[in-house]
Amino acid sequence: MDATPIRLAARSLLICCCLSGIACETLRAPGSTADWFARHGKGRDREVASHREQWQTRRDGMALKWLLATQVSNGMTVDEVDSKLGDTAEREEGTREFKQKVEGLRIDDVLFRYGPARDGEVFYLAFREGKLVNFDPKKFAAKM
Repeated sequence: MDATPIRLAARSLLICCCLSGIACETLRAPGSTADWFARHGKGRDREVASHREQWQTRRDGMALKWLLATQVSNGMTVDEVDSKLGDTAEREEGTREFKQKVEGLRIDDVLFRYGPARDGEVFYLAFREGKLVNFDPKKFAAKM
């Protein structure tokens, strides 16, 4: 069967559509350039600012969970976390028993409290030698 120009054009169009579908999936892959822009672009800045404002003004626990899940990571200092959340943590005293019960914490770790949210929920973060430790952002993403 001869390939007429119309058939060639149709095949080319079909191939392009298939390839663009593959490319779209690749662009959304974690670690891709598009993923980086989605997390760091100007639209993302507005989204971060909106969640930070909701936490600061309404004490919205969901906004704080979103910030914890997307903006905070192990190794950050208390000041860096405060800056990301737009809030100042309070150091918790008398947490020895709590630290003994939580896997991954040491007695010399220092706990800081964020909250309470308007629903009464309080969030504790542990710091060792001034750096955030034992932090899993996925735990907060799961609660959103």
